[in-house]
Amino acid sequence: MGDQPIPRTTRKGPARRKTDQTEVIARRDYFAAHAPDLPDWFVVNDLLAKPTKILRAHAEAGRIQDKDFMVINQWARGETTLPEELEWLTDERRQYLELRESCERDCAALRFFV
Repeated sequence: MGDQPIPRTTRKGPARRKTDQTEVIARRDYFAAHAPDLPDWFVVNDLLAKPTKILRAHAEAGRIQDKDFMVINQWARGETTLPEELEWLTDERRQYLELRESCERDCAALRFFV
């Protein structure tokens, strides 16, 4: 009995189902919609450096005096206009805000795809 070969059947397994590309995309979309949020402990080492704050940098360089900060804070809240000697700050602030926004967007995309 131990020397008898095991009989093989000619029956094939179930036919493989062809995958439709729309079904693959639908699964990917489902996963993307139901994926869990990133945990707080997840850290990406290759994140871009945040741009330096312009007020601090200009204060350390001596371009902004201590007396000017009250006017600058009121201007940032939209309560007053800047004096003529600080008009250059509007372009600097606009560039800083654009740079900060693009950096946050790039960091969020990098964190998502990692």
